[in-house]
Amino acid sequence: MRTTMIIAALLLMNHFMNGQAFKTDFVVTDKDTVFCENLRVGNAKAICRTMDGEKLSFKTGDLIKYARDGRMWEKMPVYTNNEATGKSEMMELVAYRNNIAVYRHEKFNPVSSTFDAYFYLYSKDNCITLQKNPGIQELRAFVNESYKEGFEAAKAQLTSGR
Repeated sequence: MRTTMIIAALLLMNHFMNGQAFKTDFVVTDKDTVFCENLRVGNAKAICRTMDGEKLSFKTGDLIKYARDGRMWEKMPVYTNNEATGKSEMMELVAYRNNIAVYRHEKFNPVSSTFDAYFYLYSKDNCITLQKNPGIQELRAFVNESYKEGFEAAKAQLTSGR
């Protein structure tokens, strides 16, 4: 039931935050940005087939961000109890609105043998809150009441490189 609610929340969020989908797959590392015709990302490496047919391989540890099938992942700091752990992992960007970015990170919960979804809310690269398995109304209310800046400015900031 909880998983179904989380999936429904993500689908609703994606519907309301349209305009976030990337049409082209890409990979960003410290040294380069590569646009891919086809991108596969595994545990150890990412394989990109470029537009001219060249096949490139990247270690997943070298990736800063990537987009695949209209969804984007970015290396972000991991927090526990709203405190930085010093680690960073790839998190999926699920929404960006009013200068607030919402990232999803899933962790396996050995007690319940399921994955818990953690939603990180960032404002200008600062984590402002962390919620574990929140409801869609909670996320929507927080994003809507925070920072009343325009969508175009947020979109421009999102698509610019770090």
